[in-house]
Amino acid sequence: MNSEFLAPVIVFTVVVVIMILLVFFSKKNKILRELKKSPSKPINTVKDKEYVRLHGQVEVIDQPLKAPLSGRDCVFYHVRVEVKGDKSYQTIINDFNHQDFYLNSGSEKCKIKSGNKKTSLVYLETDHERKSGWRNDATARMENYLAKHGKSSKSWLFKANKTMRYKEAILEPGEDVVVKGIANWKRLDQPLEGFSYSRLLELSGDLNKKLLVTDLPKALKTLPKTR
Repeated sequence: MNSEFLAPVIVFTVVVVIMILLVFFSKKNKILRELKKSPSKPINTVKDKEYVRLHGQVEVIDQPLKAPLSGRDCVFYHVRVEVKGDKSYQTIINDFNHQDFYLNSGSEKCKIKSGNKKTSLVYLETDHERKSGWRNDATARMENYLAKHGKSSKSWLFKANKTMRYKEAILEPGEDVVVKGIANWKRLDQPLEGFSYSRLLELSGDLNKKLLVTDLPKALKTLPKTR
């Protein structure tokens, strides 16, 4: 093959391979692959130390978090803010926060220990998006959030609006969720309100077997109803 044609073919092939690898090893697909390895189980059938998959609905333990952009109650949120540069958008804020929560499944419940970035893997569907830019000012809530992170929707020069995108994903009370984690049965010293059992299952993760949490439709669509 002529070298003039060979070089572009090689470059194109390398780019395609890199894109395939990025998709394959994305957080979203890592979670989906791991969830496929095991079906969801009823909580009362889970064995201690088992790496198990469960599904149910989110229940707040104490006070919920407030989603920064929409103000909704939640137990997890992920906010990404992007600003348009010369050729493409660049992420200037990648904000993630979470707390422990209960998973309700039928008449049973399980405590989900949210962990940290090293022991958990969370992917939530973006369900709140906004934009600001020319003739479209950022809301007061957006501006306050940007200021907390040392950012602004206005350019330094002439105070003109930057072209920006705001994306928020949350896990809210009552929402269907799929989780997978390491099981640990705990005996209750004090009974929980509305919970008649003397033991409570907790799910957590470690460096090798991470806690997985997702509301992806692909993970939820084949699940039996737990309500």
